[in-house]
Amino acid sequence: AALAKQTAEDFNTWYAIYPKHVGRGAAVNSYTKARKNGATAEELINGARRYAQERKGEDPKFTAAPATWLIQERWTDDPDHTGELDVDAI
Repeated sequence: AALAKQTAEDFNTWYAIYPKHVGRGAAVNSYTKARKNGATAEELINGARRYAQERKGEDPKFTAAPATWLIQERWTDDPDHTGELDVDAI
């Protein structure tokens, strides 16, 4: 019960940071599953902060729903990764 309460509190903190508030029930389920699969509250919060910053000033209709973001493990994204190819040389 204490773990469930802590997870609920962690979710509320994460959800407050996440830039889109739709499908809360699905987000709760996806958040709980992500935590059970090894994601830490800190990783999820940091990922949500990064994603909120990326989406700032962008069209909100293209912002991922919270559950989708969690299911896709988007907190592991590397938005600064440009790949190995030198596209200017192609």
